[in-house]
Amino acid sequence: MILIHSIETINIKKIKERSFSITYDPFFSFFFSLYKIKHKRENEIIHFECDSFQSLKEFMNNSNNKQLTYDKAIKLIYDIGFIIKSLEQKEKAILSFSLDDITVIDENIFFFINTGSRIYLYTESFIIARYIQRQL
Repeated sequence: MILIHSIETINIKKIKERSFSITYDPFFSFFFSLYKIKHKRENEIIHFECDSFQSLKEFMNNSNNKQLTYDKAIKLIYDIGFIIKSLEQKEKAILSFSLDDITVIDENIFFFINTGSRIYLYTESFIIARYIQRQL
């Protein structure tokens, strides 16, 4: 078992060829079901199957010109937009994004995994405990 990505309290491990695990979050199960990714929950872990799993940063670094193609950029916007709308229905939002927060499954499914960047929409107030560092 090899740790391939970690952000906040979420760890993704490669167990063997096509077999991965991720720290449990109810939204992850919902997302995997929606995208028909074979998965199974065991305690606080979700086991799932896919051909590849990498951070958006890795995905871009592995591309020919270190950029997303037009089609991939449109798919990224669609998938993240869908995640934002789904979280809104659960009265949650995403406070900030970074390239490490977004992962790419099978080089075509973009998935936001940073549960630490989620906030409840209807709170009296919230405090930003860390400032967002701009990456150029």
